[in-house]
Amino acid sequence: MAAGTVSLRRCDAGWRRRTSIVAAVEAVLLTGGAAGWLATDAHPGRSSAPLILALAAAAMGVQSVATISSGARVAPSWALALPAVLVAAVVMVTAVLARHGMEGS
Repeated sequence: MAAGTVSLRRCDAGWRRRTSIVAAVEAVLLTGGAAGWLATDAHPGRSSAPLILALAAAAMGVQSVATISSGARVAPSWALALPAVLVAAVVMVTAVLARHGMEGS
C-alpha cells in the first residue's frame, strides 16, 4: 500500500485514470481469489489457502490505495486494514472448525 501511494503524493485528489487502473487491478485480484475459492470447492488445502488469502489481502490493500488517491480520507488509517483482518479471522476460524469436523467423522 505504501508503494502505491508514494507516487500519488504529488497528484491532486479525485478520480483519475490511474485510480481506474488501480480499481481494475483490485477487481483482478478479487476475481482470482474468488476463482481459487470456487476451484477448491470452498475447502482450500494448505498450499492454496495462503494464496487465496494473499489475493484477498492484496485486493484490500489496493482498495486502500484507490481510496487514498481519490481524496476520500473519511476513515482512520487503522480502518483500512480492518477488512483484511476480518477476512483472515474468518478463514482461520473456518479452518479450525473444518479440522474438528474431520476429526469427529
